[in-house]
Amino acid sequence: MLVDTSVWIDFFNRTETKQRNYLVAEIAKGGDIILCGVVLTEILMGIKSDEKASDVAEVLSAFPVCADLDRPGYAKAAALYRRCRSNGYTIRSTIDCVIAQICIRDGLSLLTRDRDFEVIAEHSDLAVLGDLTFKFGIQPFPKQGGVVVDNEMVNKIRDDAGI
Repeated sequence: MLVDTSVWIDFFNRTETKQRNYLVAEIAKGGDIILCGVVLTEILMGIKSDEKASDVAEVLSAFPVCADLDRPGYAKAAALYRRCRSNGYTIRSTIDCVIAQICIRDGLSLLTRDRDFEVIAEHSDLAVLGDLTFKFGIQPFPKQGGVVVDNEMVNKIRDDAGI
């Protein structure tokens, strides 16, 4: 499972969210938690003091960092953006498309509070453990060697909930 910046921020700030609590439980049971370079960078950029950044970097050193994308991977990240945009959704961050493509490439679920990833999941093979997962109990399931979200169920729940 790759953990997005939003959840790590909640973790370090001790902000009670379902995603943060899930991360704490996964750490406690020794779950497979992965970082990617851009998430590590975002976390450390948001810390004001060098001393605190060093402390956070030391904590995060317990988790492996996956490989960056190669040239075709970056092209696929851009294609994710275009696919979402052509379906009426503009993803707010280039980095989100990169993180999503890393997860798709490596077959990782993404633990996040960022709703843009739920949009990306609707239009790709990204598996998201996000707000809808925790609110409605949606679980990712394997398909074609990857992991995807049951988009039909997500759409039905969104319609029923008026979101």
